[in-house]
Amino acid sequence: MNVPGVVNGYDVQVNFDLDVGLEAGEIPDVTTEFTAAGSRSDDASVFTTGQTDRVRVTIEDFENASEVKITDQVPDGWTVDGKYGDVESFDPESGTVTFRGTVGADQVGDDGSVTLRYFAEAPEGADGTGTYTFGPAEAEVVAADVPGEDSDGELDGDGTDEFGGTDTNTVAGVDTEA
Repeated sequence: MNVPGVVNGYDVQVNFDLDVGLEAGEIPDVTTEFTAAGSRSDDASVFTTGQTDRVRVTIEDFENASEVKITDQVPDGWTVDGKYGDVESFDPESGTVTFRGTVGADQVGDDGSVTLRYFAEAPEGADGTGTYTFGPAEAEVVAADVPGEDSDGELDGDGTDEFGGTDTNTVAGVDTEA
């Protein structure tokens, strides 16, 4: 090291104080929310009264769960026959279609997806004329899969997530008067 005015052979000493202080900050809580992603499709966007629409709800991915139950929303006035498609039950009062069984994380992993189907019938008669919105679909956690670094080891939130968006269809009433 070169120090001005010092010649080789001189004994130069430097003293300094070093204070290394560490004040630990607070580690934020890790939260784990359930999320789901997917899509929806159906046969058309315009129907006559009483016509049937095949609706497909596809779950493409979800996180922080190993198993989910899927439902979809049908507009008021439409009916669903549980004998066809993947329907476990249909509640006409709430418009909720519940699909049979559950979907496992292994079914949607590695670019997989699961498509569930049902058949909805448009309202009958001229009073059924109008626009109707299907969806969104909803995934509900049956079995959580919380990562080990989560602060409390539990899912945060209500364990449900909407996916697939909505689809608006138009129904045209048929005039039966001659």
